[in-house]
Amino acid sequence: MNNAPNISPMYRPPGRPVDVRKILKRHRPFLWAAAFGLGGLIAIEAWGVTRFFPTGDNALASSAFVILLAVAGNASAFLLPPRLVVPEKFPRPVGAFAQATAYGAALSLVTFGLIFFSLWWQTGLALDAATLLLKDLYFYALVTVVLLHGLLYYVRQMHWLYAEFGGADSPLKPIAASGGIGLMIFVVTIVFLPLDLQTIVNAPAELRGIVGLFTYARDLYLLTFALGAYAWHFRWVADH
Repeated sequence: MNNAPNISPMYRPPGRPVDVRKILKRHRPFLWAAAFGLGGLIAIEAWGVTRFFPTGDNALASSAFVILLAVAGNASAFLLPPRLVVPEKFPRPVGAFAQATAYGAALSLVTFGLIFFSLWWQTGLALDAATLLLKDLYFYALVTVVLLHGLLYYVRQMHWLYAEFGGADSPLKPIAASGGIGLMIFVVTIVFLPLDLQTIVNAPAELRGIVGLFTYARDLYLLTFALGAYAWHFRWVADH
């Protein structure tokens, strides 16, 4: 009679001990670069606000403030959570990674909310400006939370899996996950980019040039930024 216990096919025996805090604190150069990259995106937005809704002589100072807010707020969102998370409280490192991601995403959302109100105040609380800013900044916040914080969580988890177990339980899982992220970027680009560029055609003739410059600069910058973040994640996943 066989009394051997039933073992789930998903069971993995404990692997090598891993310093979770060290994993949380990795990739600081990329995170600083991402924070400054988001500052550049907000600089384009602030320039558009000053061109479409000119209000006075404080535009330069106001723009500099929101750019600094974008860099400082998102740098804090990327770099502060690892100092707040206590990995020992979680039975598995995934819990610590998820909490750090949640804290970072919340800080980024607060940052973009402050940027919205700062830029809107710069326009004299014009309703047309609120519509433009709400549309743009919501999308920027979504990219930051889903793409940047999401990729950071994914890379941290892969670091842990490879350090403790030598790899994922299936080699197809990282390939499928990375491929799905790339497909998401592609679909969002081909769906939303033509819709955004349609605003150039719909703009009044006297504003078409400045609207076209703003729209192309913003969209191409954002696409390049997203591809750069994807390439960073792919470099670390493929390195294993």
